[in-house]
Amino acid sequence: MSSPQDGYRGPGCPRCWTPLPQAVLAFGRVDCGECALEFRAATFHPLEPRHVSRPVEPPSGGASCARHARNAAVAACERCGAFMCALCKVDVEGKSLCAACFDRGRSEGSLQAAQTTFRSWRTLGMHLAVVGLFLYPFGLLTGPASLFATVRGIGQRPL
Repeated sequence: MSSPQDGYRGPGCPRCWTPLPQAVLAFGRVDCGECALEFRAATFHPLEPRHVSRPVEPPSGGASCARHARNAAVAACERCGAFMCALCKVDVEGKSLCAACFDRGRSEGSLQAAQTTFRSWRTLGMHLAVVGLFLYPFGLLTGPASLFATVRGIGQRPL
């Protein structure tokens, strides 16, 4: 099992991070074989970056972006200090970060806003029911909560 902190290893289940083969993703609706989560998935194939072989002049009157030499810089990264254009600038948690620092912070887990979360109401309802069955006194509290979560889970759309 790989987590998002281990580095990207291809598409995976949003709950258990089990890698998923590309053939399964073509259908759009995916059932994880590991944790039985149903969700929707779409494949995305980014374009290959084109490299410009001619010399590029920086914009006049200011600094240019570290990644896009033709674009004027609008801010500096608060983590590494690199100049960024409006395309590269990522505003998260009150900070302006470049794409590389945003990816680094997400993989390290230091950016809470970039963490993936998912709540399965059906699973929560099932767990509350089991706790209520085995621990009878708590069943008086978990029973109504289990019914609420189960009803809400029936109406929940898969990802």
